Amino acid sequence: MNGRKNVWLFFTCLFFLILPASAAKAKKKFTNDDASLLVVRSVEKMNFTAQETCFSLEIPDVKPSRIQTQMPLLPSSIGFISSRRMDYVSESGEHGTRLEYWFTFREKGSVMIPPLEISVDGRNYKIPFEKVYVYENPKTVMPEMIIKFSNGKNISTENKNETVELIAGESINFVVFIQYAVQVQQFSWTLPKDSLFREIQRFDITKGVSRGSIFSPEEIPVAEFEWVPLASGEIGLPAIQMKVTTYAGRQTDMYMPECRIVVANAAVPSGVENEEPENEIFAYAFSKNFEDEIMDNKVPGTLEDFEEIARLRSLERHMFHINPDVRNRRILSEQKVGISNALNEPSEPLYSLLFSLFALFFVLAILLFVFKKKVAAIICISIAGCFCVLSIFAGVRTNELYGVVTGGGISPVPEDSALTTSSVSGGNRVRIVEEAGNWYYIKTIDNGGWIKKENIILIR
Repeated sequence: MNGRKNVWLFFTCLFFLILPASAAKAKKKFTNDDASLLVVRSVEKMNFTAQETCFSLEIPDVKPSRIQTQMPLLPSSIGFISSRRMDYVSESGEHGTRLEYWFTFREKGSVMIPPLEISVDGRNYKIPFEKVYVYENPKTVMPEMIIKFSNGKNISTENKNETVELIAGESINFVVFIQYAVQVQQFSWTLPKDSLFREIQRFDITKGVSRGSIFSPEEIPVAEFEWVPLASGEIGLPAIQMKVTTYAGRQTDMYMPECRIVVANAAVPSGVENEEPENEIFAYAFSKNFEDEIMDNKVPGTLEDFEEIARLRSLERHMFHINPDVRNRRILSEQKVGISNALNEPSEPLYSLLFSLFALFFVLAILLFVFKKKVAAIICISIAGCFCVLSIFAGVRTNELYGVVTGGGISPVPEDSALTTSSVSGGNRVRIVEEAGNWYYIKTIDNGGWIKKENIILIR
């Protein structure tokens, strides 16, 4: 009997010894040191505007019933959506509380949410949020073109007020970058006025390969150029145009950002006469292997000369075959204003003949099939196919609109206030791609741009 009492007394004492220890473990005291280790962190790797963003806080060894929270006063650029509190078990088997908060951001840039106010066992603490960078939403973000000069100057839409100082006759390299785009569909540039300009290399993104749909803020190199301005004064960047695909799948045209380029005259060493500074600049430029660059697009010629070239080309278009007399007169007129090796005009009567032969042999093939002369019908349909291909090729050429330039500047946009980035010499035949008000968008052999209608004589 005494033995049973002793056993019961032993377990009773053991129970009262373990109970306080277990209670102490279940309710571990939360201190300031514990709070200093906590940060409310973003769950997503990247955060975007107009998209829900989740932040999470894990508090180990503290049950949800011991915690009260209060959302801080948020700036107008941050919107609070909802929150959630739950139990969690860590990988090591420890229990605790996870707090989750969802926000939306209305503006891009670095964001620091005010500290979260929590209360654990009646004591108040402020837990900081992780500082994050918010990017423009890929569904709405527009690509940006960035220009990085070898002298350290960077130009973009965000810092377009930057001033770049150059020296006339001295070369400078710059690289064109694109940001927030997945693919470059088209890439072209025009020769700057009063400059030597050449393309050094193009990078992989210009080969038409998509970078994929996963968003990246990385600046991707497109092309590198070498530029030698030859005249002092205030000018603009060379006209470079791209058609790119956005993350939303849309295609958009990109133009060079605006900036202020100031070109100063080269310094003349003391004791050296500066009689012909322009000759020194040209000699320097050609010593840098720019022999193939065009120094000046202006050539002699009158309006009557250009009208004669357009008239002779119009005659060529309406002739069945190239008339040697008309062609020779046109070549002489072009050589008079400095134009050589110009392309001939397509013949509209030839196109009509090819199309008529296609229709004739096609109808003949149908009739032969009706009368069950299969061999002859197959021969006719083959001939009709050949004339069809030829007529399509001739039709494309004759349906394109061409004109003769009387001279004038080319702009990247059809606006009177736009900076003229290059020029086309009078007498050149150009293809007219688009019309906007008093402007034509023309394509030359090397480049394209907008020119006033008054500087174009149409070839009809």
